[in-house]
Amino acid sequence: MCIRDSYYSPLWELPEVEPYIYTPSGAFAGLNPFYNSAVPRVERYEAMGSQVSKAQGILSANIEGLSIQVPSWTGTITLTADPQEGSRFEILAGQNIVLQYFHGRSVVFHISNVAVDFTTLSVQLTVSAQALDLITLAAIYARDSQAHGVSRQARPSLVNLNISSNTTTFDSESSAGLVPPLFCPAGQWTVYKMGASQSGSIAETTLTSSPATPFAVGVFSGPVTAADLLAIFGSAGPLVADVDGNNPWNDFAVQLDNRGLLYGAGGPSGACGFYPSDPNGTQTLTGQYVDGQTWPYCSAPGYSPWLWVALWSTAESFITGRFLPAPNSAT
Repeated sequence: MCIRDSYYSPLWELPEVEPYIYTPSGAFAGLNPFYNSAVPRVERYEAMGSQVSKAQGILSANIEGLSIQVPSWTGTITLTADPQEGSRFEILAGQNIVLQYFHGRSVVFHISNVAVDFTTLSVQLTVSAQALDLITLAAIYARDSQAHGVSRQARPSLVNLNISSNTTTFDSESSAGLVPPLFCPAGQWTVYKMGASQSGSIAETTLTSSPATPFAVGVFSGPVTAADLLAIFGSAGPLVADVDGNNPWNDFAVQLDNRGLLYGAGGPSGACGFYPSDPNGTQTLTGQYVDGQTWPYCSAPGYSPWLWVALWSTAESFITGRFLPAPNSAT
């Protein structure tokens, strides 16, 4: 666990994600009986300004926390038949639609856009569960298409990502966060020990394979070897789904968490190496991978300031890249 430089008492939190109890002064008071390690922990430090009172801050944090508890489902619904209420051709943007039996329940979606195809007599609805506008949805789709459906899930590994707001990250001009050209054999793991800092956040992940080859990448907080990953993923690697069509990153989540997985990209639904996609979402193998999403990291106890970068390539290739830090950031 990373040592906190200071303790910030959250204005809003789920009791299941905090393993410890603290006094108002920040002193350790004991274990939290409601802690559930299976619930992913996501933190954010937000400066509200000197003009906001504590009561206003608590109210704002509670409203924001309750809103983000709603799953942020976005996507499209294609209607080839009329709903119960009437003709599908009369549906307008701004209305709502109820999708029954979605993940075991009925979910209300807000319709941001309607596209009618009179050739197939179908209607495609652009929807979101949080009533996002079309411009916001377009930005989300553009961001997600860069990573082409790879696994970028926050995982509560053995490393507790408690990063304070005054964490000192590495200098983006230094050799830290740099992956030199590494020869990656086909169908094998290549592991590189990369310098970083004790903890912080990565603002952008950029990797390139040459010659252009589909690949996958995982970043770990502690030592991991190619043999370790071969034992977890098997010879098929992370880009091949199991017999049930599941993503290996999810199938082996427990084993990967135990190894300190911080970040994983490249799976059966899409390998790294297809950036950028065109506006229609068509993928072309370029060898490039760019992920602009910020993700936190923290070296395992006793291994600061190192991270372990694991690469899997479908063919012989040299892979190089850069992990750019978010300076003085907190999650």
